[in-house]
Amino acid sequence: MSHTLSVVLVHRDPGERNQLRAAFEATGVVKIAGERPDLRGGLALARQVRPDILVLELDRRGQEETLTAASQYHLENADVTLLLTTDQLDPDTLLRAMRTGAADVLRRPFDRGALGAAIERVGALKARKTGASSGRTVITVFSNKGGLGCTTIATNLAVALRRLTGAR
Repeated sequence: MSHTLSVVLVHRDPGERNQLRAAFEATGVVKIAGERPDLRGGLALARQVRPDILVLELDRRGQEETLTAASQYHLENADVTLLLTTDQLDPDTLLRAMRTGAADVLRRPFDRGALGAAIERVGALKARKTGASSGRTVITVFSNKGGLGCTTIATNLAVALRRLTGAR
């Protein structure tokens, strides 16, 4: 992934915000465009900066307000990827987060592996949208009736492509 992704962090706790910033910066493909401790200020900054990723804290006290604001922001800015952070990962919270348009829910304490995977997904999606994909193609060979040789054709096609390109 060669494209640098911009991120706006919205998290009330400065210590956890610092951990998030360090984890994002450690990936090497993320630039922090700004951070705010409050939801309103963070959303105003995100509307101004138009980051690739907006990270919102989803805590118990302001969960409804955060989900409503996230949903509204996602409707206005569908090209911005929304990530939510929370310490409670129950099915109801996940379902509600999904309905807001969140691409991922990151559990606290933060797992750098999960964060890295989320960033990879965002980068791949952005590359596909801009036309700079990895150049991979899926070829499907099928038949609506068995015994016609689809497996043989698919295997021979795979071998021929491997010989031509040297790729998997």
